[in-house]
Amino acid sequence: MEQKLLDKITELLSKEAENEGIEFISAKFKSDKLLGDVLEVLIDKNYQITLDEISSFTEKANAILDGIPELSDSYILDVSSGGSERAIPFADLSKLLDHYLDLVLTDGEKITAKLVALNEDEAEFVYFIKGRKKKLNLNSKDIKTIHMGYKA
Repeated sequence: MEQKLLDKITELLSKEAENEGIEFISAKFKSDKLLGDVLEVLIDKNYQITLDEISSFTEKANAILDGIPELSDSYILDVSSGGSERAIPFADLSKLLDHYLDLVLTDGEKITAKLVALNEDEAEFVYFIKGRKKKLNLNSKDIKTIHMGYKA
């Protein structure tokens, strides 16, 4: 699929997402051996989008896409959240207080920790090593990557 068409899709779906109070992350075409062409659309809402919100947006996206004459080839629409693979910028941590996050520190250490406090330039995390609670204060320079984490 050509870039011009993808740009038009992105523009229209971004506008609809904004109207719905949802963050549009990306849209891209992928080829799947079994399914054929798949239009993958990623959306989110403060890292906590619900299945109902995804379903509602999918219905609206289908109607919008049906109105694009250049999109005549068959394809499958796949709307989903940004997911745990999505990197989280340090500036967005205020949206994730009391959530577990997977952190890769600049020294290479990997931890899953709960964000318990935040100020302008420092975040406080707690995590456990062999049942012992540890506190860790980090700033953006201490962290290489942040992703959604899950407590095991």
